[in-house]
Amino acid sequence: MVVADSQSSDTGTVLRVRGPLEFKCHLDSTDARLVHKVISRTFETLQSQSIINLRLMMEATKTGPLSAPILSRTVQKSHFLSTTFPVDCVIRTTFNETIKDAFERLMKALTHQLCEMENVTLQHIKGTTLLVPEPLHFLLPEPKGLVTVVYPAGVPDSQLETQRKVYLVQGFYSYHHYMQDRMDDNGWGCAYRSLQTICSWFQQQGYVERAVPTHREIQQALLDVGDKQASFVGSRQWIGSIEVQAVLNQLLGVTSKIMFVSHGSELASKGRELANHFLTEGTPIMIGGGVLAHTILGVAWSETSGQIRYLILDPHYTGAEDLQVITDKGWCGWKGPDFWDQIAYYNLCLPQRPKVI
Repeated sequence: MVVADSQSSDTGTVLRVRGPLEFKCHLDSTDARLVHKVISRTFETLQSQSIINLRLMMEATKTGPLSAPILSRTVQKSHFLSTTFPVDCVIRTTFNETIKDAFERLMKALTHQLCEMENVTLQHIKGTTLLVPEPLHFLLPEPKGLVTVVYPAGVPDSQLETQRKVYLVQGFYSYHHYMQDRMDDNGWGCAYRSLQTICSWFQQQGYVERAVPTHREIQQALLDVGDKQASFVGSRQWIGSIEVQAVLNQLLGVTSKIMFVSHGSELASKGRELANHFLTEGTPIMIGGGVLAHTILGVAWSETSGQIRYLILDPHYTGAEDLQVITDKGWCGWKGPDFWDQIAYYNLCLPQRPKVI
């Protein structure tokens, strides 16, 4: 066991149990149903194990009746499964938690990890070949905190997409929001900022070399394509998804698709299209509706239930570049369908990744 003190006394201590766990079981047959049953029974045995105190006792016995031993021999084919699982269990305690409570939570976490290992093992078993389940730890913003996920080692990521159901931007980008670069655009520049975030994605992926355009450069590009009048340059006028599409094409040579939604309530039915965009293109999406614009960085969508949540990067933030504040206050976070104005219409700009050889 590893015990690590946190930097702050308010967050408590990290407890970690890590080591190899031998997994062995006998099989009378390689029938799939029997294999699954025996593996499940072996996991149940592992989960029910506890510390047993043994005390050696000696007794004097009397001589018993004489008897001859009887030996029997049975010849039977059987199979033997043997592997080692990398158990790695971590919990984070609170500063006011007792040792007893902490270790009870650790035992529950170990039991839960064994259950997850059983599910992964049975789901990905091939005949009598076991894929080793591997625990991976993620430190997420509160209230989620420390999260452990068990995945089968050696399985391609594409085969795990049906489990994940979370579709995200691929690559790096910069967060652009109100009041950056000594530009007071509070109240009118949200779509400009979303466009700048998208431009930063293409720059940081190496598709373009030009710097992220300023508000004035964005306005000039719209004038150059004939979308706006000369008085627009230097103004504080809003732009929308159609203008974002035009600027991306004019300045970066990037094409975009536009998705029209007549009511915000219809966005919940666009899960498949949005998930497919992040799988195939992987670019941030600008969405505008009413007088507001946002950037969509991903969706968590269930194909079976249709439930959906959106990972939103909000350009209306006016504070300092403090990641903790940005995530804790929800300026970047998951939002449900009720985040959108249910009666407003929305246009979404879906930039397409350049096709390169």
